[in-house]
Amino acid sequence: RAGGIKGTSTALERPYLRLHFAPDPATIRPPEILVKALSLVKQKWLANADYAHASEQLMSIQQDCRLQAIQGPLACDAYETNVRISLEKGDLAELSRGLSSLAELYHAAFLAGQEWSSNCNEFTAYRILHGMRSEADMLQKASTALWELRPKQREDADIRFALSVGEALMSDDHERFLRLYADAPKMAGYVIDFFVDRVRERALQVYVRACQPELEVDALKTMLRFNKRKECFRFLREKGMVMTDDKQCVDCKRSRC
Repeated sequence: RAGGIKGTSTALERPYLRLHFAPDPATIRPPEILVKALSLVKQKWLANADYAHASEQLMSIQQDCRLQAIQGPLACDAYETNVRISLEKGDLAELSRGLSSLAELYHAAFLAGQEWSSNCNEFTAYRILHGMRSEADMLQKASTALWELRPKQREDADIRFALSVGEALMSDDHERFLRLYADAPKMAGYVIDFFVDRVRERALQVYVRACQPELEVDALKTMLRFNKRKECFRFLREKGMVMTDDKQCVDCKRSRC
């Protein structure tokens, strides 16, 4: 059971255990070793960016924390690192798991009257943005997120940004949304990457209906906030846009058919 073990291992690395029995305390690392293990994961990630290795080591650190009922700054750091790395790799499943665990840790810290992480507001903002992925329950998740925010949190720049993105989404203000996306702080843009194409597609439909007879690809690249022209061109083809013979413009009339 969680908290029923006191680890004695000094190994900085170990595989994640698929437990079907009580683990040997000699295979579980105590807090002082876990701090060093987490530092090693970060160093190796910066040096090699081996996602499979980093993910397994982070999961094993988190497992050791759960088995020993370790919360506090160490557990927060482990999950925050997990979220950052999963964002870099675009791993939605790991992102979802990490954000959910962080929400529980931050709430436990609040109930204990303590601050376990100076990054609480940053990752809370990512969780708010993460809830905007699906249109089906976006309003419900946004309402829940607002209800959970404490007054002081609403003053934080990262959370204000996330709320502004939500306002732009719910009001179908594509231009404002895409402007916010382009100026997203920290790693917020990585979270928005999971649903930005949904907004781009709607904005594209508006632009094609409003423009005659052609719309330059370079102009769309700017309006839809793509970094590279080839990314924009691929997106346009995927959405069924008909290009002019020289591939420089979208034929608006033919694209609307």
